[in-house]
Amino acid sequence: MRINFAMAPEVIQKNFDEQSFASFSRLCVDAAKGTLVKYSAAEANKEILHQMRSAMGLSDSPSIIEVKKALNKHANREAMFEILEDVVNETLVTGWQNDPYFQRHVEYKTLALGDSNSFYVPSETELVVSEVAASNHDIHRQRLGAGTEYSVAVRTYGAKIYMEAERFLMGAEDWSVLVEKINRAYTNLINTLINAAILDAGQSLPSPTQWNITIQMNKTNRAKLVKLLSDVSIATGSRAVLMGTGVALSQLTNMVDYDLMAASEKEDVYNMGRIGHFDQYDIVEIPQAFAPGDTSKYLVDETKLFVMPGNDIKFIKMFDEGATQIYEVTDRNVHIDHTFDYEVVRKLGVGVVLASRFGTVTIG
Repeated sequence: MRINFAMAPEVIQKNFDEQSFASFSRLCVDAAKGTLVKYSAAEANKEILHQMRSAMGLSDSPSIIEVKKALNKHANREAMFEILEDVVNETLVTGWQNDPYFQRHVEYKTLALGDSNSFYVPSETELVVSEVAASNHDIHRQRLGAGTEYSVAVRTYGAKIYMEAERFLMGAEDWSVLVEKINRAYTNLINTLINAAILDAGQSLPSPTQWNITIQMNKTNRAKLVKLLSDVSIATGSRAVLMGTGVALSQLTNMVDYDLMAASEKEDVYNMGRIGHFDQYDIVEIPQAFAPGDTSKYLVDETKLFVMPGNDIKFIKMFDEGATQIYEVTDRNVHIDHTFDYEVVRKLGVGVVLASRFGTVTIG
């Protein structure tokens, strides 16, 4: 944990010694990550709730009035936020890096591990750069021998979640659920930034009409998609990979003759709702999510497919300053029901640096 016990909030120092707090902190992290050893998930959440209530001067069966009074004390909220910030710092990055798409294509650096905001690209040949973090193309670079060194501009991003503080202390919402809400919100944000950067980079390619096509997904247009896959493979010297959301990838089924599929290929369609391969080309599914608070909007465009180099190039550059902060809004004029807004703030940048070609397909 990041918290230095000697500098921890007063409530923490009053209710724990250094060793017991270290154990409690580890339990909070393990519960959020699902890596518990001595406890079941239910037992861990129960123990965390017990410890948090005890630190705030509450019994194990507090009334709603007692909970409200406890939350009115700034020292109690400070302690809860401090612990929550630390748990998010330890679990958030793990969540990103466990994603196969992230592992394969994102070069991740964080100030928290002593990394510098510097990404080296060996060759400047046909370089394509896109950066959404600063909402422009002013990605910083300098010459370094035969290649180029880049630094990604960072900005502050806030992912909002909403909960009633009373619900947690009343036992209606688990600790692990709260942490998962924060992590899911930030994971969705990162996926959206990556998707936007790739789309923007596609428009910056030389001869954009060759590398960005719009087609209806049917057998008639199959040759156009195959040509784009072939062009990317030739230009990069590696077999291309098709990427998209599950919905977008499902459209590929319309380009193949189902009756002529092998039994294993039909099983892929049955199990995944899409084909597992397109000819000799691999398929990678990009995670999808709803926009915060709006299930009518998606974070990743369902009408786009990406044709990317298949040589595992980490063309997405992400720099994370690695310090999560949580701010609360407690204006009673806004929240008459005494609920709290939690805004989780983190400073990071995402950019795309490609020294080779790639393609985008808009599903018409």
